[in-house]
Amino acid sequence: MSSHLFKATVNEYLEGLPKTVQSKLYEAPATCLSIFRLLSPMAKFYIMSMIFNEKPIALRDLDKWCKPSARKLEFEALKDWNLYI
Repeated sequence: MSSHLFKATVNEYLEGLPKTVQSKLYEAPATCLSIFRLLSPMAKFYIMSMIFNEKPIALRDLDKWCKPSARKLEFEALKDWNLYI
């Protein structure tokens, strides 16, 4: 099985879980690390940047974090957030 197919399958499975199950699942650090490793490099960048930011970040400010030529990658990274991370 290809790595891309595995990632898509895991993402689809996680997205299909009820929110209560997802919340319980993300209480385990090992689960969070495993899911973090499945994310795209840009999604990882966003998460790591927000972890160390003391103030909430508006969605419009995320556009300032990448070049206009990378908007497609930004969209894909934000789409990964459907996993309720």
